[in-house]
Amino acid sequence: GSGLLLRSFGKLIAVDPGFDVEHIAVVDVPLPSNRYGAPGADLAFMRELERKVERMGLRAVITSGAPPRGGGIWFEVKANTDDGRTIDLGQEEVSYSIVDADYFSVLEIEIVDGRTFGAGDPVDAVIINTLMAKRFFGDGSPLGHRFRMDERSPWMTVVGVAEDVKHSGPSETRNEMEYYRPLVPTTPILYFSFVVRAPEHPGAVVQMVKQKVWELDPKLPISAAATMTERLRESIARPRFYLTLSSAFAGLGALLGAIGVYGIAAYWVTRRRREIAIRVALGASRPTVMSMVIGRG
Repeated sequence: GSGLLLRSFGKLIAVDPGFDVEHIAVVDVPLPSNRYGAPGADLAFMRELERKVERMGLRAVITSGAPPRGGGIWFEVKANTDDGRTIDLGQEEVSYSIVDADYFSVLEIEIVDGRTFGAGDPVDAVIINTLMAKRFFGDGSPLGHRFRMDERSPWMTVVGVAEDVKHSGPSETRNEMEYYRPLVPTTPILYFSFVVRAPEHPGAVVQMVKQKVWELDPKLPISAAATMTERLRESIARPRFYLTLSSAFAGLGALLGAIGVYGIAAYWVTRRRREIAIRVALGASRPTVMSMVIGRG
């Protein structure tokens, strides 16, 4: 059982999450509304942080709701499309993120159709993942089509299709629908994730970004700061714990079994010591005696 679990865990950590993992640092920055509640104050703070980090020669991007963070929101999906169709999927988990245009290039999420966000995009521009494109528009291209999640939601225009990303980590059993909206100054956001591409030493980059945040606001809390590798490692902490526990019991079982076999073999050899001596006296070689003992063991 432990061997099968080890094999499954090996396949789990080999799963492609859909984005670059090795060279990404992420710092989550919650901005208190009492100090950053004015229109545009939150994004202005993050833009200044972005400039400070990019002066260090690193690429950075601002997001809200991303990067991969452990799932989306379950709700009743009864979407409408611009060709008059109603898509009733029942209870579905849908992820929604607000991202900068460079988010996909920084995390190396492939745009499989269309493009990323541009300066001239309308406010209703949206990028959807491949699963959502297939569920809503079938095998046809969704580019230029409009949809809304329900009758009370605003219409959104598809400008691109991104590769699916496993938000809950490698252990996610299936992909979930996801759409991205562009980060614009008029969008009120009080919780940001700051993502930095760090070709070398992403752990040191995490500490550097935290220092830059506190240079701008010494009282600002940082809710989480880690490399993307560490975040994904946390997402598989439970299966790793199960593997460790089962391996410990398997090792203990093997040890007890080995002790038992050794004890029985030693007892058998002790009882037949005279017989073995006679065999040796009659010409039995050492390897022959060893083979007899080990074979019985």
